[in-house]
Amino acid sequence: MTGTIPYAEPLEVESPDECFWYHTMDLPGLGVMKGAWDFRGQDEFFFSNTELTGKRVLEIGPATGALGFRMEELGAEVTSVELPSGSNWDVVPLASANPAKVFAGRETNMRRVKNSYWLSHKALGSGNKVISCSAYDTPHESGPYDIAVFASVLTHMQNPFQALAHNLEMTTERVIIVEQHPPDWTTATPGARITFQPDCRNPDFYDTWWSFTPTALVKMVGVLGFEKVILIQHEQICGTKTAVPLATIIADRTRPPFKAYTEE
Repeated sequence: MTGTIPYAEPLEVESPDECFWYHTMDLPGLGVMKGAWDFRGQDEFFFSNTELTGKRVLEIGPATGALGFRMEELGAEVTSVELPSGSNWDVVPLASANPAKVFAGRETNMRRVKNSYWLSHKALGSGNKVISCSAYDTPHESGPYDIAVFASVLTHMQNPFQALAHNLEMTTERVIIVEQHPPDWTTATPGARITFQPDCRNPDFYDTWWSFTPTALVKMVGVLGFEKVILIQHEQICGTKTAVPLATIIADRTRPPFKAYTEE
């Protein structure tokens, strides 16, 4: 821990067998670790024309860390936000679920994902930092940041707009959001929809709250002062063969945060 900012201490991980590989990673001395998502060689879909050299990047929810480590490779100084051990992200409080089973399983999975991050961090000789806190509580004294990245995390948050608003207050230039979108969505689809995903008939579906049309996310960041938008549609393979439709929203700040007006 440095000052009042709860930076995480690296975990000592002895073997890839102790890990859950959310991302496929090519690690020196270890080889290729096959994960659920393989983003290697996909910079154009995640960063497009983003200049990363010398930029301070805030990444919310790094998982195994593929995007954060790649941004570091491209010249960024990356700080990620990850929940501390013993904390569970916004689990859907399904009355039909077994809470002891849910929380025990979530903690085990989170620990193995963190292991994959720190094993990758060591193998790559990374200087990326991790702050142990909720995305709703990122310390503002850790900023400001030039760029904020939310990759497939807003769907898992009970209050996604709150998380965006809090972290974008300290973001000066650009926000990048990557989320799955409904397969029937196109740029011609009217409206900006947010769909509540949990269903009492499925007690195992406790880690996803929402699905968004990209237009809904564009409106959210626009409200927060990021009005200049590039929207990139793409598909990525999840697992061995499933093509998942994703949208990357790259939005530049055009107005200062609302808070800035109230503090004048």
